[in-house]
Amino acid sequence: MCSSLIQIGDGTSADDTTWKSVFSSSQARVRYLLSRIFAPVAIALAMTFAPGTETLLKADQPKGTLNDSIMSSINEQSPATRGLEKKLGNTCPMHYDLPADIALDLPSSLGQLVYDRYSWSTFLALAAPGVDEHVSHNGDNQTQWDQWSSTVDVIQCNLDSTHCLCVKGDCRNSGARYYPQVCRAVPDYENYRVLDQLSKVDDAFLESAQTNQNGTPVGGLGNSPVVDKNGKFLRFEILISPASYDFVVQNQYYDNAVLQGLTRSVTFPCGELDYRGGDPANRRLGALWIKNAWMELPSEHSRQFSPTDGEAYDDAYATNGYGNNGDRGRSKRDTLNSRYHTEKLLVYTPSYRNLDGIPSCELHTMALVGQHIFHKTEKQIRGVWSTVEHKDNAPDCTELPPPGDMGGAGPSKACPASVNKSYNFYPAKCSADGSDPEACQACNTPPVSNAPAGTCINPNIAENDVGFCVNLPPAPVAGTTRACLQVPVAEYYPTAHRLNEACARQLGPKSVWSNYQLISTMYYDFDNPLGCRTIGEFASKPGETLRVLQRPLVPVGPGQDNPFEAPRKPFLANSSMETDVRSDCMGCHSGANVTDVNGNDGVGTDFAYWLQLEVPAGGAIDVVNPH
Repeated sequence: MCSSLIQIGDGTSADDTTWKSVFSSSQARVRYLLSRIFAPVAIALAMTFAPGTETLLKADQPKGTLNDSIMSSINEQSPATRGLEKKLGNTCPMHYDLPADIALDLPSSLGQLVYDRYSWSTFLALAAPGVDEHVSHNGDNQTQWDQWSSTVDVIQCNLDSTHCLCVKGDCRNSGARYYPQVCRAVPDYENYRVLDQLSKVDDAFLESAQTNQNGTPVGGLGNSPVVDKNGKFLRFEILISPASYDFVVQNQYYDNAVLQGLTRSVTFPCGELDYRGGDPANRRLGALWIKNAWMELPSEHSRQFSPTDGEAYDDAYATNGYGNNGDRGRSKRDTLNSRYHTEKLLVYTPSYRNLDGIPSCELHTMALVGQHIFHKTEKQIRGVWSTVEHKDNAPDCTELPPPGDMGGAGPSKACPASVNKSYNFYPAKCSADGSDPEACQACNTPPVSNAPAGTCINPNIAENDVGFCVNLPPAPVAGTTRACLQVPVAEYYPTAHRLNEACARQLGPKSVWSNYQLISTMYYDFDNPLGCRTIGEFASKPGETLRVLQRPLVPVGPGQDNPFEAPRKPFLANSSMETDVRSDCMGCHSGANVTDVNGNDGVGTDFAYWLQLEVPAGGAIDVVNPH
């Protein structure tokens, strides 16, 4: 963002800087005139003599970073800017490019587009088998995150490694895996990750409570599950990059006593603008973690193959040499599987979520239906928040969310009356003219419990919990989720929509990755002169509030039919994870903090709720938390 040239508010808030004030100094006027003269020439040269989308980078510029010297001189109304916007918006970042940071000396009219492009670059890079590799255009492939540890792994394995498998026998290394006792009875269990979360927040670690272990409210965390069209509960996991894992281990943040003794906020590493290696294991890339939502595929679509079956594996599998002993459950996909990235995962259910009171662990083929990505950088110390989901999840809502902020208003509840296909979270049978319209709950509302009275309740939060029995079918009336995308992407997130179309086109119909869409990217439209800090140390500019600077902004409230008149609020939701809540990623996660030894709110955990809520539980997912 060129603060001396561009409106800070981007035309979206009451605090907009007017053009009169922008050009109040002679220096600004001179810069403006020079930009109109030289910017078109600079952009034309850059776009002419360098190949592909990398034409926008200097030879020595970090990947994923726009050329400062060019971009800082562009006026957002110039033909050069419009040409650059067209090139950025109509091409997908197909080559491996995991950016450590992103330059902000941009016309504000390009800000959202550049961050949405950053999100697609990040998603495709993490979905690739390794650094400097790429996703398959002819099916599915292994991902980088497959080798990462979960938040459960880093906590449990560094407290007590008894039931862990650790890289080179040392649980201080990223890649450690913790296996509940019942999972260790599954043949070849060591080849698979464990999924234990039953709702967006961790059902086994108090995150599903509205209060922490001391009764202190923790914000908008809910404990409602998502029940898909096949009557199965979605499962979730939080995976952290190797650099993030190393940071937690080095600082012993897996130990609750350490967290309670902190006197300063946790500050995760920030991505550095001049780092261009694209390696999640390098601290200079910054802290990065993802939250995945997984849907169990029906058994008839779960047949697994290995290379010895005589089936043709796609290029990504062949080049990585995964065989019977090392494929970690990869499969050749059939017709349905060809639309999803799938993995074979151990699906763990604690005793209190089964009607018989016995914990279970089963190997299932799981399909990725949603993903949140958090990345902390020097320019974005509050993080860049990207959310991606499968195109078959849900239809668009017919109305935007109601007026109000995250804590005071609910989600949109305007599902279409009927759908012409079965979505994952809105089966066709639940249409007004469908075969069983009563099977689904009201729009974007938690499903009705399927548990007999007093059963399948989390004992850690018994007063706040609603019982759900995973080993029972959903309630016959209102027991299945009916959801819609709260903000239609094409209309209200247009830059994400354009990139979605470009990426689907360039990835091709045979690639599973062409079936995913970016909803949008949340970031702050501001310059950060402070370096790598944490939220508690950030000071906003005079006269500005942080919320005013959040992007993307969506028109909500009176006049929302006219986006130019309606008040605009930061909003970003994924139908697989914010199904029944009003969502503002930063607004919710900014409340993450640890309590001290006296039970008082202590220091911030740098947006990491999992530190605040999982560490006190000690990482144990198959025992009852004593708190």
